[in-house]
Amino acid sequence: MKRIRVIYLSNYRKKAALTLGILVFWILMFLTASFFTDSNSELDASAKRLVEYSSYESPEGGFTFNYPSTFILTPRSFYGSDIPYHVDFKDTAGFGYGFVQIWNMSIPLGEFLEKSKEASQLHYKYFSGRKIRVNGFTGYYWDYSVLGSNNTYYKGNEVFLEGKNKMYRISYFIPENQWNETQKKIFTNMVKSFRKL
Repeated sequence: MKRIRVIYLSNYRKKAALTLGILVFWILMFLTASFFTDSNSELDASAKRLVEYSSYESPEGGFTFNYPSTFILTPRSFYGSDIPYHVDFKDTAGFGYGFVQIWNMSIPLGEFLEKSKEASQLHYKYFSGRKIRVNGFTGYYWDYSVLGSNNTYYKGNEVFLEGKNKMYRISYFIPENQWNETQKKIFTNMVKSFRKL
């Protein structure tokens, strides 16, 4: 006589929420990489200018950060409760694009990012990550080059900072051939200026 095995999924709501969160995370990554169009410009215009910074403060998100004054910032809303706050930024004088987000988290940040990497179907030329500390936050720094939908590689710099049941995500993307020390400094300055209100 055959035995029937029953598989019991404990805490299925938590698993479903985690799976949905990881799916949303990678959809956003893919859409961001697809946002760019191919550019034949040989020199990023922002590399030759002196970068001036403005300050962005979000009472709703409970954070503030500095950004180059040539950037346009646009808050956006997402369906569901995974991302309660999101603001896009785009360089009007160059090729940079990115966003700052708050994510609600039900598991530790390191575990969430590890599962996200495992679930990713993006094509990376290289990928590196390390732990960091910024303004009292602990978190992770990702540096990578990813293939966009237009067959162009994009440099991605992202920082994920851990709060209480929250993740603060700061992401910056630019065509790989436009990446330079000025772009690196812009991202570093934005991250170093990030603070909770």
